[in-house]
Amino acid sequence: EGGADKRGECNWDLFCRTPNKVAFGHDGLTACDHYNRFREDVAIMKKLGLKVYRFSLSWARIVDLETGKLRDDGVRFYNELIDCLLENGIEPYITIYHWDLPIELQRAGGWLSPELPKKFADYTKTGVKLFSDRVSHWFTLNEELCFIPVSYANGEHAPGYKLSEEEVMLCGHHAHLAHGLAVQTIRQYAKKKPEIGIAVVGDIKIPATKSPIDIMIARKAMFAPCSPNYWGNAM
Repeated sequence: EGGADKRGECNWDLFCRTPNKVAFGHDGLTACDHYNRFREDVAIMKKLGLKVYRFSLSWARIVDLETGKLRDDGVRFYNELIDCLLENGIEPYITIYHWDLPIELQRAGGWLSPELPKKFADYTKTGVKLFSDRVSHWFTLNEELCFIPVSYANGEHAPGYKLSEEEVMLCGHHAHLAHGLAVQTIRQYAKKKPEIGIAVVGDIKIPATKSPIDIMIARKAMFAPCSPNYWGNAM
């Protein structure tokens, strides 16, 4: 989105400022500048014939956690984006969480914290009350198998932790609780009948040949509870 001066800080801001964490010292402070150029972007979407646009809310853009108040600039941005999409015949699909955790919550433990699922439900309630008069399609979390193991096990993503297997599993447990509470919250407070999902990701293993042994190896790897590609050297 860019527009970082109009939101609070998140875990990725701190991560990007940490030396040798991101290639060439890049950050998302401006990025593709969607915050300022969304009308141009939507015009391109319309020209391409898109009928649906899935975008993500930034928790730190909507809520000031120090005061508990809404951030007017963030609310305005998402309202204007939603209205612009609808005016151009494009259905908005909202992702509530896409890896950027407000810095205050990260410093309180992030997904290790047992308090985070309830806080996530409260944040979800805020988003639903603000936007569900025009939005029917909701994703709770984006790719838990990225923001839990890659962030908390092998340290490649923000916040860059390398925790024990037990701690990483606890983070995943809290993410699942957050999803469940968010689903309940959306159903309770949505102004339009909602369709709710979660954006998942995973490895697909393909046998090298059609031999029984290769098929067995691929099947075992496909359904392994912990893929080495995600857990890296944390295990």
